[in-house]
Amino acid sequence: MPRVARIKTNDSVFHIMLHSLSEINLFNDSEDKEMYLALIKKAKTKFHFKVYAFCLMTTHAHLVIDSFGSDISKVMHYINLCYSIYYNNKYSRSGPVFRDRFKSKIVNSYKYLVNVCAYIHANPKDLLKSQDTLLDYPYNSLIDYIKGCNRFKILDSAFLISLLALNHRTNRKQYYHYISRTLDTSIIKDTDFPLYTSEPTNSKFIPRIHDPEMILQYVSTQLNQPSQCIFYKYSSSATSLRALTCFMLHAFCNMSHLEICAFIGNISRSRVSSLIAKGMSLTYDMPIIENFISINS
Repeated sequence: MPRVARIKTNDSVFHIMLHSLSEINLFNDSEDKEMYLALIKKAKTKFHFKVYAFCLMTTHAHLVIDSFGSDISKVMHYINLCYSIYYNNKYSRSGPVFRDRFKSKIVNSYKYLVNVCAYIHANPKDLLKSQDTLLDYPYNSLIDYIKGCNRFKILDSAFLISLLALNHRTNRKQYYHYISRTLDTSIIKDTDFPLYTSEPTNSKFIPRIHDPEMILQYVSTQLNQPSQCIFYKYSSSATSLRALTCFMLHAFCNMSHLEICAFIGNISRSRVSSLIAKGMSLTYDMPIIENFISINS
């Protein structure tokens, strides 16, 4: 039976659902869960999306992702492929880890966003021992909202905080108590949570159709290097220019490795891949991406 085309746009918020094959656990221990969250963090640097909620369980996971201009299929393919390689190496197995493709639903209203985040936050209830609370389950973004932290450095909390006014202690307490005391999690999906703003703080859409020449000029200006240095194949002084340009062409022009090869010329796909990885690592230590987004979004 042919696959049904996924409904998606590049400016949507998605509720992502992931399941393992029936014969294995998706996450066997804390190391597995932390690896998956680390891969989300790495993917955020590569694709520049937002995460509004997450919960990782033994056999499945929930995410709420704002695509922020990126292609959600590419985002999830990258994360799940990297995790599958890690998983199969760790457990000496081969073959798929995830059950079919990931499931996704477009979150098309603020009410739906709040309800799906609340549902996700209530997910670990069945795993908890009698003396435990939802705040005792570490792989759930509820803790970050209630305690005002960002333990895994992947959560973008401002959107939901502004919708529910969770910056106020009383509202955080009410939100937590309702979720923790509602026995039937399906009821939470239909709850009318009070919304405290009609225009919450939200991220700007990042276009991914920038002109490659403009990207090259931007990087060369930021590094104070002539743009023609990108064509100097054996110049070590041009490596940063080449790496950052390749990374930004991939991230903000949606260019494939082959298209980047054609743009630069006389370069292999494997070399482009390594330059993209190097460019991504360089962005950790300089605000070149943040500056670009502020100028062009």
